Amino acid sequence: MGKKSNRFLSFTTPPPLSRHPWIYVNDPTTNTPHATSLQDLIGDCIVSHHTRHDGDLSSTQESETEKMAVCLDMLKDDTFSAGQNVFLITEHLADSKTADKLETATKFREQAIKGGRNFASVNLYLQDGTKKKEKAKWGPNHLELGITNMTVKEVAQEIYQWLFTVLSPAEHVHLIPRARLLAVDKRNFADYAYCPIADTKSRPMDAKIQFVVVIITKPVVVPNTQRLQWTVADKSGMGNFYFQYRGDTSQYTWDWVLALKPGDVKALPRMPMVQVKESRHLRFAKFPLRTAGSAMTGIGLALKTVGHGVAKLGDITSMGKSSEWVPSGDVVVDGKDGKVKKIDWAAKFAQESKDRKAKFEETQRGRCAKLKAAIKKHGLPKEKDGESMGDSSTLRGSEYENEKAIVSEKEFC
Repeated sequence: MGKKSNRFLSFTTPPPLSRHPWIYVNDPTTNTPHATSLQDLIGDCIVSHHTRHDGDLSSTQESETEKMAVCLDMLKDDTFSAGQNVFLITEHLADSKTADKLETATKFREQAIKGGRNFASVNLYLQDGTKKKEKAKWGPNHLELGITNMTVKEVAQEIYQWLFTVLSPAEHVHLIPRARLLAVDKRNFADYAYCPIADTKSRPMDAKIQFVVVIITKPVVVPNTQRLQWTVADKSGMGNFYFQYRGDTSQYTWDWVLALKPGDVKALPRMPMVQVKESRHLRFAKFPLRTAGSAMTGIGLALKTVGHGVAKLGDITSMGKSSEWVPSGDVVVDGKDGKVKKIDWAAKFAQESKDRKAKFEETQRGRCAKLKAAIKKHGLPKEKDGESMGDSSTLRGSEYENEKAIVSEKEFC
């Protein structure tokens, strides 16, 4: 498979947004108030009340068929528009009806899995919950909760918080009310407008926009760069964010980003972009090669399974674009001609490291020169009779301090 060029190694495509989960809740109380309260907490939630009609087999079969039809219709919808919601299945069964609860939960769980969704189940009980030997039948994402001494609000809050522990951060997006994911940071970024992730490409590159997102992955340092990258999501989709270390002035933000945890909800502004253009002379000089490079790059990508050569050739030959949009923090205005130039941070930090090394070596040479001059003037320190050179390091007294310093410095030359 073709090998990517280094300039693309730090950018990866995020996975698609996960589908909204299905949640089964058995509420033993009349009118299922706990499930209704849970629906209010989630906000974007479709509720299906699963009912059973004892003694009327045809009615029971009809009800089961209707409920399964609703599930299958929703499973066919592969879009991620604003109409997509968490599917909450509620049932009103007594503590003793464990077998019936398991039957319902099992059917819905199978349909959810086949449709590429996660599933969680909750069994609320008044006196007796599921027996220990039968708990495994519910599956891993299951909560048993006695509600005798709890208010409706407390029960709903308990279930809601528990869902965040069993579902992934990517699925948290579906549990969070839409209003919370519209709460922009007006204090620090008052002039930055809200933008859903999916609408990013439709906004001007130099627009000031901010996103309110769920952190999906912990920020990591991209190999061979000074860049942090992490994945985020909102109700419109998923995206990869990055932050470039730009020296001491960016240390605070670097530390702030590193402290982000999966599941956090944060407002993140996008740094305004600046368009950097090549000079007219350079643009015309590159034009023939740039055209050929683009063609070869296309061939390389189409034939990347043949080997590294063709794909790599396209990357090497491509001369880049005549202009590109660069984050404003990654450009500098040249004092001579006033043109905006892109900063190569890797090269900048490499040069700083090289300069520090050269300065250190120069300092060491100066210290060695002073040491040689001191030895030439005063000679090497003499040992006392009967004492080895190694013992001199244990001597005390002002008459030996200078000599000890000279010996010790000599070891670093």
